[in-house]
Amino acid sequence: RTGSALAEEARRINHRPTWLMALAERELLRTLQVGCHVPFAAVSSWDGESLHLRAQALSELGDSVDMEVSGPVSTDEQAQDLGREMGKRLLSSPEALSMLRASS
Repeated sequence: RTGSALAEEARRINHRPTWLMALAERELLRTLQVGCHVPFAAVSSWDGESLHLRAQALSELGDSVDMEVSGPVSTDEQAQDLGREMGKRLLSSPEALSMLRASS
């Protein structure tokens, strides 16, 4: 809980770049409304102050759709925006959308 001793300790040991990566990846999954049951991968990495987010949707036959977005990220909101942007791109791809929906 916010303000608790545990929350303060978590804040103290938090690694901000990793936190921002996790936020972007989680927002991508939230936007797509997918979980562990869908053959989908996402990974993020840093290049200076730019966060790169890569994603791959897979079909049962082994076909895939790969996408990447990147941009400067320094706030929680910017990380979430990057994840949403990737999600919208995937959802606008008929091929990726059919792969994501076929598995859900």
